[in-house]
Amino acid sequence: MSRESAHDTQRRSVLMAVIVICILALALRLVAIAVVGPDPSITGYSESGIIAKNLVDGRGYTYDFYGLRADQPLQSFIPPLYVALVYAVLRWTVSSVMALAVAQAVLSSLVCGAIYIVALELSRKQSVALLAALAAACYPVLIIMVNVPHSLITHTAILTWALAITVLLPRQPGWGWAAAGGVLWGLLALGRPALLAFMPFVVLWLWLNRSSRYGWLKSSAVIAVAVILVILPWAIRNYRIHGQFVPIATNGGFNFWNGNNPFTTGSGHDVYTEQVDQFLGRSHDPQQPVIVQMQPYPMPVDIQANVATVSEVVLDRQLYRAGLDFIREQPREWIALMGQKLVSFWWFRPHLGASYEASWTPYYKLMYEVLMILFVVGLALSLRHWRRYSLLYMLFVYYTVTNVAFHVLTRFRWEIEPLFLIFVALCVVTAVEDLLPGRRSGQFTEPRVTS
Repeated sequence: MSRESAHDTQRRSVLMAVIVICILALALRLVAIAVVGPDPSITGYSESGIIAKNLVDGRGYTYDFYGLRADQPLQSFIPPLYVALVYAVLRWTVSSVMALAVAQAVLSSLVCGAIYIVALELSRKQSVALLAALAAACYPVLIIMVNVPHSLITHTAILTWALAITVLLPRQPGWGWAAAGGVLWGLLALGRPALLAFMPFVVLWLWLNRSSRYGWLKSSAVIAVAVILVILPWAIRNYRIHGQFVPIATNGGFNFWNGNNPFTTGSGHDVYTEQVDQFLGRSHDPQQPVIVQMQPYPMPVDIQANVATVSEVVLDRQLYRAGLDFIREQPREWIALMGQKLVSFWWFRPHLGASYEASWTPYYKLMYEVLMILFVVGLALSLRHWRRYSLLYMLFVYYTVTNVAFHVLTRFRWEIEPLFLIFVALCVVTAVEDLLPGRRSGQFTEPRVTS
């Protein structure tokens, strides 16, 4: 058999293995839907569900800001990506709850394929790629969360596939691949606006891993144009509504205030009851829990007084300013809060298990502890090929910085947690190779870098 035909046979066998893993992943997720059952509160669980319901009912893309703006609802508060998915199942399916769960099961299964591509391109080892994909297929978070009507699965699927297309570009520098990558990054920005600022790091990675003199520059330009074209219609829509440049959403100030104030735990709407009572000027009941969730979320008196009438863009800016005022006036408390948020992002946040993950949090904690040990070892092993892996390094740092700067929820880390499995697989495969040196995995030739 010729070398080319043997290579083609190998590629087909690997492709079949990936398809089988994705089918296995989908089967596990459908079993989770059948056994656990999807959360029925599709239109009340999150802001996205409420906005989608308003769209279906003819009230437009509006949100009452936790009941504070019933007469003048916000019109650009939440990014549109997940709202569009929820709206689609509400508008065009008979059983929207089940349809959303199945859609999320499919998206979650596709993550396994993306993990395989990323792992293969970075490690150049099929064994690492297959193990990482199989681990993603069986990863409890990706299985259980298909039942929860939240944006986690959608964001994770698009993020991993945006990474998968991006890491292929040094080997596949065509316009089509770059455009596909740009479209995916643009769609992700419509769900996670902060990731727009990650695009320069994508360009940096393409330059670090360039295989031709100008190929990286062409790919970068195509990605940039595609991202702009994807978000442009929504930005134009926002400008027509507000008369000002609002690229995607106006919830940045609210999220910044949530994570930077004198009573927050740094996690979502969780607050320390004693500190929040002091902030609101009311007596504290020592029988209260130490931490509770608050909606509507407390805001400074001057903002609270005009919250129902001030323009949406001004409200966003005022909440940013309130968070910055806290940082300037209480720098020591803010530094301590930053440290707590850093721990919350990479370890376990206060009040973990208070909502959807309550029943399985103890098991998740144990699994995550083991995962982190293997992840750190795999991370260290990957440094020998740091150029290739640097895209993931930068992504992990970027997610950490943006979440610590705003506020931390476990599900924000879950968006990148499946990528940890690549380093776990690298750790395991390397250990096996050291024990059985005669069974080395086949490797690809690295692309030659030209100056």
